[in-house]
Amino acid sequence: FQSWCYVDVASCAKTTNAVYRSSFFPANSGAELFYSYDTCNSTTEDWLSVLERDSVGAVEIKANVPAYQKPMLYKRDGDGVILATPGEEYYNNSVPYEGVYIDYVSDLVRISNGDIQDISYTYKSMGSVAMHPSSHYTAAVQDIENGLADMSVGPFWITGQRLKMSAFTVPLIYDKTVLVIPKPRNKNSLSYQTSKVLAPFTAGLWGVVILVIVCTSLLSVWFAKGSSVKRPLRRRPKPSFRQELGVWSRLSLDSILEKGLFFFSGGVGQDEGSSL
Repeated sequence: FQSWCYVDVASCAKTTNAVYRSSFFPANSGAELFYSYDTCNSTTEDWLSVLERDSVGAVEIKANVPAYQKPMLYKRDGDGVILATPGEEYYNNSVPYEGVYIDYVSDLVRISNGDIQDISYTYKSMGSVAMHPSSHYTAAVQDIENGLADMSVGPFWITGQRLKMSAFTVPLIYDKTVLVIPKPRNKNSLSYQTSKVLAPFTAGLWGVVILVIVCTSLLSVWFAKGSSVKRPLRRRPKPSFRQELGVWSRLSLDSILEKGLFFFSGGVGQDEGSSL
């Protein structure tokens, strides 16, 4: 037997004596009583050992299983065949679960020294499945928050949504998610480097762009030629068809080059009054 006494927490908090709040009254009862063994020249070792021994006390745990996953979690049919997907047997608690996780939990029960008396397995509720139709695992965690199960056994990903509903054990397995792409090859040929310039657009779109540039250039030459015609002071001989064709060709080519350079350079720093 170790002696103890109720103390004034404000005074004892200023000393090296250990002080504890009495658990005989709930925290919201308004009664705040504190006790200490050290103040009465005693020790708390015996009392703390009792609390540690009786902290759990042969509890029975009800655990749900979100889905089958061989070889981690599964059931067998009447012929002993391992089932890959849940059927009617999933809702029959008399059909036992098997797998790596079941063996792991059984070992936890064995080494708990009686703190865990038994673990019974059940199915997740259809109401939680309706709340989370995209994830059976989140639905299983929802059952824990709703008080339908004490824990859930399965390979869970720890997500923010699930952490808001339940605590998780330390991870048993880490999944590595990677993105696999073809290994880049070193290509330094002229044809490959040139094709990279044309890569942003498809061949059809490039054709449309070039057609728009050509049509715009020809129309600009046509309207510019018509607006720049002046009445001659004296009669000059009419140029031949070949001469007119050469003039029109040079003007058209100059306009196509001008608008093409303007387009492919993005229109940056262009001066219409400048020449090539």
